[in-house]
Amino acid sequence: MTDNDSLARLLRTARPPASVDRPSRDLWSLVECRLQEPAEWSWVDLSLAAMIATTLLMFPSWMFVLAYHL
Repeated sequence: MTDNDSLARLLRTARPPASVDRPSRDLWSLVECRLQEPAEWSWVDLSLAAMIATTLLMFPSWMFVLAYHL
């Protein structure tokens, strides 16, 4: 087992300390604006919904598997 001091020294050499204590600007206002925007469907969401619908049309018995996981 290694000594705590040597482990701390190794960690300090592997990752130097950060030079900036705070962010360069306030990010909370951007988060608030992003949360107030309405949600939009992306092409990934639409393609996933289309694949699920196609799969359920091909295999209707799998509806129980989907209902179980929801």
